[in-house]
Amino acid sequence: MIQANYTINDWLSIQGRIATDITYIDFRKFAPRTTPGSLVGRLNLNDQAYYTTEADVLLSFEKQFTPDFNFSAKLGGSLSRISNKRDSWEFLNMTVTDVVSPNSFADKSIVSTHYRKKNNSAYLLLNAGYKRFLYLDATIRQDASSTLPEDNNTYYYPSLSGSFVFTEALNWKNDILSSEK
Repeated sequence: MIQANYTINDWLSIQGRIATDITYIDFRKFAPRTTPGSLVGRLNLNDQAYYTTEADVLLSFEKQFTPDFNFSAKLGGSLSRISNKRDSWEFLNMTVTDVVSPNSFADKSIVSTHYRKKNNSAYLLLNAGYKRFLYLDATIRQDASSTLPEDNNTYYYPSLSGSFVFTEALNWKNDILSSEK
């Protein structure tokens, strides 16, 4: 994994990350003749490889415009790539009992699978705060997936929320009432 952060100025920064994970699995499972569940003998060979790569970039803007109003925005994008490959060999009906080899079996089957998936995402987060008690948050995210039909592979996640801090709201109300006297 590699990550880089850079502060452009006191209100703007950028971050980028990339990570890759590679896993190999290679195993052999043998059951001689007369083994319960494999009375004719069985040999399984598996060769698997899993690759995952994740990358993202995030541009962050945070600014206190006045003592009463602050605003932040984050614009980002991410990529996800998955590739899984598996080759499986199954050998049944052991005819040569003293040698553990694929050639010692009468029945053979081979199954190869390859799974790939790509996701691309873009997102925007907006946050505004007023007098440290009233907040508004908005987000939108767009994902595009290679596992969906090409003409309909994009989906969106919008959100909008608001909140307030009750004790600060009471203080603000009391400040307004006391200034009117």
